[in-house]
Amino acid sequence: MLRPLPLLAAAALLLTSFSAAAATASEGPAAPRYDDADALKGQKTGKGVFLVNIGEAQKLARYLKVIHGSHQGMAEQKVTPDFVVVFVGPGVQFLTTTPSAEVAGSPALKDVANTVEALRAAGIRMEICSVATAAMGVDNAKVLPGIKVVRDGFVSAIGYQAQGYGLVPVN
Repeated sequence: MLRPLPLLAAAALLLTSFSAAAATASEGPAAPRYDDADALKGQKTGKGVFLVNIGEAQKLARYLKVIHGSHQGMAEQKVTPDFVVVFVGPGVQFLTTTPSAEVAGSPALKDVANTVEALRAAGIRMEICSVATAAMGVDNAKVLPGIKVVRDGFVSAIGYQAQGYGLVPVN
């Protein structure tokens, strides 16, 4: 009959060995540096309109950080980023200085607000759909600073595409 304690000890030893091997492998030669040279070849400016339709505060905060990182990454690759973020859908409820009682307790709200400020400071333009704010009960006068209220976020996204901006849907 197998004894559980030695079996658990063997499993722990095996996991420790795999963890040590993984750590050693990651401490080896420097990780490769990736770039977007093929996509950015010959480009001076990268124009993107991010249509953001996310209804979860934590996920919204995470994706706004990704957009910020993309902006920085493009600039590091010597292409001037020209980004516009257009917010539509239920996530607009997280983009106000006076959130409703049902979302006010979310710890991600501060993260969202801080990242919106970082985007604004980086020169990324942001717009919020007034159709969505009306649907979600958000007072347009209380939208986070740096976000412009527009009539219709879909129309805005279409207009930017007509101006040569690449559409990046973020759901």
